[in-house]
Amino acid sequence: MWENPPFFAESGSFAFTVGGCASETAACAPFVDPFSFALNVSNGFPIFTEPPDLPSFQGTIQSQNRNFKQGRVQQFNLNIEREVLGGVVLTAGYAGSRSHHILVDGSNLNVSSPTACDPASENYAGVTYWPLPGTSKADWSLSQIQVNHNFTASVLYDLPFGKGKAFGGDWSGVANAIAGNWQVNVIEHITSGFPVFIIASNNSSGVNLTNNGNNFSRPNQTCAAQSGHPTREQWFNISCFEDAPAGELGNASRAPAYGPGFVNTDFSVIKHFPIRESMGIDFRAEIFNLFNHTQFGLPGNDADSATNFGVITSTVNNPRLVQFALKFNF
Repeated sequence: MWENPPFFAESGSFAFTVGGCASETAACAPFVDPFSFALNVSNGFPIFTEPPDLPSFQGTIQSQNRNFKQGRVQQFNLNIEREVLGGVVLTAGYAGSRSHHILVDGSNLNVSSPTACDPASENYAGVTYWPLPGTSKADWSLSQIQVNHNFTASVLYDLPFGKGKAFGGDWSGVANAIAGNWQVNVIEHITSGFPVFIIASNNSSGVNLTNNGNNFSRPNQTCAAQSGHPTREQWFNISCFEDAPAGELGNASRAPAYGPGFVNTDFSVIKHFPIRESMGIDFRAEIFNLFNHTQFGLPGNDADSATNFGVITSTVNNPRLVQFALKFNF
């Protein structure tokens, strides 16, 4: 409260330049210090003689939730490990995280209301919290990094061929150097899709909201968007969204749809060349995105786009990549 009128106000005055010349007259030297003409208390700098009037105050009004709670992030995991065969260990694990009260501090209340709202009615309110401030559940939705399911599995397996292994214990030095001491590694990563934030660029609500620097609103949602079999040309049901009437905020939630999931397999083959007990060389052949699986980006999210709404036009991750490496261990 102490940072808002009538308890607090700011006033400023700055020097100016005209045609490269800073002066109160048209004729001046080209290198005049512009700050020598700035207003100060002695030559007319405005001083508040009375507390500023709140209804006519033109500055920014800041707020703080009186029930403000510190943000909290929790991370938890559970792992079970068991040796199933000689030298083979199986580990299964679950990892999760959740957060509460994130980014709810220092809200700017200097935001206009929808033009259809009557300032004299009880429904008059700004939109600091979408769609109305003070309603904690009005914009309860997903963050942009929300992932419902995230699965990662890795397998590192020493092939049982070569001296000291189950097969090839009597191989010659040449045969062992060629076919012995091989290792394979597989990493499988599968996740569900990220949320899609639907916006309406034709903003006629009367409220100046921004998304990546662009003025926007939210559309009205008339049906469940995520239904049927998604395609690149229409990842969700775009007919479920329409512009809200002029002067009103749309009723669509923050993230009413999900983008495509992610499936990736990495594979590597490693050959160990022992030199002595504590020294050796590894040859590695690594293949990223082994099956050359196309990973799609998020679909277009502007309900007022005639060409891109619901359409996937980008990919993420790389196509299949193969690399070779030598590693010297000592």
